[in-house]
Amino acid sequence: MNSTPLQQAVLDYVVTVDGLYGHYLDSTDGFVANAKSIEQVQSQLITVVPPGTDLDARNMFYGHGNPNDQANRILHRTTQGEYKQRNAKGGHNHVRAAQLLVVLIYEYWDSEHRAKIATAMNLPSPNDLQVPLIGDLRLLRQDVIHHRSLLQLKHVEKLQVLPGFNAGDELTLDGEAVESIVRGLKAAMDELVVVSGETDPEHRKIWHVQ
Repeated sequence: MNSTPLQQAVLDYVVTVDGLYGHYLDSTDGFVANAKSIEQVQSQLITVVPPGTDLDARNMFYGHGNPNDQANRILHRTTQGEYKQRNAKGGHNHVRAAQLLVVLIYEYWDSEHRAKIATAMNLPSPNDLQVPLIGDLRLLRQDVIHHRSLLQLKHVEKLQVLPGFNAGDELTLDGEAVESIVRGLKAAMDELVVVSGETDPEHRKIWHVQ
């Protein structure tokens, strides 16, 4: 089908969101694989190290060069236990990936797509285009960037769509919550087309709103 300017502008943002979500899914799958990998290594090491050795306390290094060479540049240091914890499902890497997704979804909207969609809708200004879910993401994004991901009361009180957040908590979104946000965004974009009267029976197939 031939897309209208509005349909194309909306599709472009949905494709961007899909790409960001794919990155999140690949990352979280990779984190789980990392945790399983170090657990497998430890299960082999435990048979050859002295009894009582705490493998979780052993250091892991990222760097350039031979680790036994004093000229080696150490870029990152952690322990095997910390590595397992941060990569395990629900660990810090998963939390950070979801926070990053919130930031990027909003940044791409605000810096590029909002203006294009507003123009296609013949709105006087991008500020006239209001999407409640994205407004909530804007508030969460501010806390990620400016408050070390700790939710501020003034922002929690303004949330219109996203429920269940408490002031003072770290922004933590599990896989189901992230999926719900992505599905909500697609539905909200679909609604922009519907209310503008530029819809037809085939248009939903473009961005797979189920």
